[in-house]
Amino acid sequence: MGAPMPDHLRARRTHPEWAIPCPVQHCRAKPGLPCLGRTTHRPVAGGSHPTRLDTWLVQQHTQPAA
Repeated sequence: MGAPMPDHLRARRTHPEWAIPCPVQHCRAKPGLPCLGRTTHRPVAGGSHPTRLDTWLVQQHTQPAA
């Protein structure tokens, strides 16, 4: 873990979870911005912490269909 993601994979990846702020205490990335590593302060390899993705998925599941 922690290895940088190859650019050819990153270009096709979308981040719908960036619509919400990151709930990780040391990160707190604002909506629309990638999550940052605790010690490096650089974007994490996957773009988001797993907790941010889980929180976004729960919100999608619990919101009524529009």
